[in-house]
Amino acid sequence: MIRVRVVFIGVIADAIGTHIEEYSIQENTRLNELLDVIAGKHPFLQEILRNLPLINTYVNGRHVDLNHVLEDNDEVIIAPPFYEGG
Repeated sequence: MIRVRVVFIGVIADAIGTHIEEYSIQENTRLNELLDVIAGKHPFLQEILRNLPLINTYVNGRHVDLNHVLEDNDEVIIAPPFYEGG
């Protein structure tokens, strides 16, 4: 098992009522599999997470795709789109 820290930003954090959670997951777990675990814990987030093109995901500060394999002590950030005003 490995441990990852998940940081939720903006409306996602508001929806689940916290900004940070830690998860113990199997080695070689991909980001999309972690998102399934998170959605299982927070069922009302399933609709938000289904719209992944509208969600930004980062691991250790780098934007990664959903097939990224997570490692022990990774920090995953899940954030809504960032808009620049105009």
